[in-house]
Amino acid sequence: MKPSFDIVWKDLTAFVSQNPEIRTLSRGISNTIIKSTENAIFVKSEVGEVIRELKKEDFRIVWDKIIGGRKIGLKDITEIIGKRAIILSLLAQLPYVQYHIKPRVEVYVSRISAGD
Repeated sequence: MKPSFDIVWKDLTAFVSQNPEIRTLSRGISNTIIKSTENAIFVKSEVGEVIRELKKEDFRIVWDKIIGGRKIGLKDITEIIGKRAIILSLLAQLPYVQYHIKPRVEVYVSRISAGD
């Protein structure tokens, strides 16, 4: 059984509360976790020192694509350009999500998911 988005969001906010930094999967760009709220996670990238608001709804868009049963890469996420790499990197930290970076970054749900 694939986790519901509510479980995913709970797990993501727990992860960011314990981890002050996340690196993008392909380029290893450091992003400092600024804070998380009920509806967003805020990160500051080492590139350009830009603070990005990663909305809960942004994660939901990506999660809905992932649970569709296929591997998702940056090019598959056209709705949230500018935040895709860090959102995929955060989702890849969850125990029921896997990824690979060659030949391109792709994220997918593990065959054995939370609750199985």
